[in-house]
Amino acid sequence: MVKKRRNCGRSKHNQGYVRRVHCMGLNTLVPRDKAIKKLNIKNFTDSFSIDELNGAILLPKYEIPKLASYVFYSISYAFGKKIIRSREKSRRKLRLSH
Repeated sequence: MVKKRRNCGRSKHNQGYVRRVHCMGLNTLVPRDKAIKKLNIKNFTDSFSIDELNGAILLPKYEIPKLASYVFYSISYAFGKKIIRSREKSRRKLRLSH
């Protein structure tokens, strides 16, 4: 049978086993190397509290910390919700990040 992708849709390369993560949309288990990863950066507080904190801070150029976390999606969910899209035929072989 013909092999569709050079890496079989995964990036584990001689690793054997990769732990699974939960897809945020479907709550299914997906191998971590195959999942679509998106970085979410959020503020700890709402916009009103940020204005109050900026007024109360005495240090100049102090930046309020943010919360960074990765969100994992399965291929089928990400494609259905248009988080990722298919590329045109001439650009499919290009090795680009998402």
